[in-house]
Amino acid sequence: MHNPASSRPALRAAVLVQKPGLRTVLLVVAFVFCCSPALRALVRTWSEQDLYSYGFLVPVISLFWIRQDHELLARLPATPSLFGGTLLLTAGGALLLPGFAGSMGIIQELAVVVIVHALVLLLLGGRFLRAVALPLGYLVLMVPVLDPVVEALHWPFQLFAAEAAEAALSLAGVPVFRSQQYLELPNVTLEVARACSGVRYLVSTMVLSIPLLFMTQKSRKGRLLLLLLALVLAIGANPLRVTLAGLWAYFGHGDVHGPSHLLQGYAVYMVGLFVLFAGAWLLQRIIPAPLQRDLPQRENESETGASIPRRVTDAWLLAFGLLLGLGLFLHLYAPERVPLTRGLDELPPLLSEWRLAPSAEPATGPSVPDGDAGIARVYRNSRGGAVTLR
Repeated sequence: MHNPASSRPALRAAVLVQKPGLRTVLLVVAFVFCCSPALRALVRTWSEQDLYSYGFLVPVISLFWIRQDHELLARLPATPSLFGGTLLLTAGGALLLPGFAGSMGIIQELAVVVIVHALVLLLLGGRFLRAVALPLGYLVLMVPVLDPVVEALHWPFQLFAAEAAEAALSLAGVPVFRSQQYLELPNVTLEVARACSGVRYLVSTMVLSIPLLFMTQKSRKGRLLLLLLALVLAIGANPLRVTLAGLWAYFGHGDVHGPSHLLQGYAVYMVGLFVLFAGAWLLQRIIPAPLQRDLPQRENESETGASIPRRVTDAWLLAFGLLLGLGLFLHLYAPERVPLTRGLDELPPLLSEWRLAPSAEPATGPSVPDGDAGIARVYRNSRGGAVTLR
C-alpha cells in the first residue's frame, strides 16, 4: 500500500525545483560548493600571474555575450538531455577528482569548464548548448592553457620589437645600433626585456577581440577585418612603445624607468583599445549585416506532453544531486601522505657509469621551490650527460 509520508521529501524537492529563481540560486551554490578548490586555484592564478590577469573578465564577458542573444535563447524550449548531460557531468567530475587528488590545478580548472557545459546540456538541452557554444567555449581562455605558446613567442617578439624600434628611431634621425634585443643609443642602452616583449598585450588584446568581433560584427567580412585590426594593434603596440622610450631617452631624458615608463605603456595600451573599439563601431556601420532568419517560436509545453515538466524536474534534481555528492567527496576526502620506504641519502652514489653529482639541483627542466632541492638527485657520466631523479 502506498505511504504518502514516504513521498513527501521527493514532493518537496520537486516543488522547490519548480521555482525558477530559487532553483537557480541553489544551483549556483551547489556549483561553487563542488568546484570551490578549482575556483580558488583560478582566482589565485589570475591574481599572481600577470599574463592571466584578464581572467577576472572572462566569465563576466561570457555572461554578457550570452545576454546579447537573450531574444533567441528565450524562444528556445528547455529540452533537458538526461543521458548526455549526466555523461558529460560525470566526465567533468572524473577530471575534477584526479586533479584535486594530484594537486593538478590546470586539470581542475578545465574540469570547471566541462561541468558548465554539462549543466547547460543536462538542464536545457542540446539546442541551447549549441546556441551558447561560443560564449561557453570562450571560458577556456580563463584557464592558464597558453603557457607553451607564450613561452615560444617571447624571444621572437623581443627581437621584432627591437628591430622595428631600430628602424623607427633611424627614420627619426636618432643614431642607434642594435645587438639582438639591445638598442645602443649615444646616451643610454635600452633592452627589450622578456617582461616587455609585448606578448602579454598580444594575449589580452586577442582575448578581448574574440567576443568583440562576434558581438559587434554580424558579417564574416566585418569579423575578419576587425580580427586583422586587432592583430595589427596587438603586434605593433610594443614596437611603438619601445620607440617612444628611445625618443624619450635620447632627447634629454636618459632614465626611461619609473613612472614615465609605466605611463607610456598604459597610454599605448589605452590608445590601442580606443582604436579597436572605434574600428568595431565603424565596421558595424559600414558593412551591412546579412539578413537574419526568423527567430524560432517557443514550443507550447502542452503540445509536447507532460513529459517535459517532469523531465525538467528530474534534470534539476539530478544536477543538484551530482554536484552536491561530488562536492561532499572533495571536501571530506583528504589525500594521505605516503612516506618513503627508504631515505634519499641511501641512493647509491654510483649507478653503472653514472655518478651522483655533489649538488642536488636538477640539471634540466623547471624547478619547484622547496621541492626539487629536497627530493632531486642528479647523476652525471663522463661524457657530460646528466639525469635528474625525482
